[in-house]
Amino acid sequence: MVKVAVMLAQGFEEIEALTVVDVLRRANIACDMVGFEEQVTGSHAIQVRADRVFDGDLSDYDMIVLPGGMPGSAHLRDNQALIQELQKLRARRERNWQPFVRHQLPSIKQGY
Repeated sequence: MVKVAVMLAQGFEEIEALTVVDVLRRANIACDMVGFEEQVTGSHAIQVRADRVFDGDLSDYDMIVLPGGMPGSAHLRDNQALIQELQKLRARRERNWQPFVRHQLPSIKQGY
């Protein structure tokens, strides 16, 4: 079964994160909202409770979604534990690695 992590950092773009979660869950695809904190506030002041708090391990997931938004994408880029985990996942899955990033690819890509 495919499992997806949607990463939530303070200031994330709500529509880019929550639309993905909504569509995946309607399709019965396992999807966790993984936050750097349990309660995360988007760039338009919408508060979301993460399904789990990021502990440095995303190896259970087949796809990682990195929503844009400011300052959320900068927080994703600056989180060294996330960047290290993405690098490990990329190395393990080199042939199938396709990061799903909306709008903020240049700022995220600098980290990995």
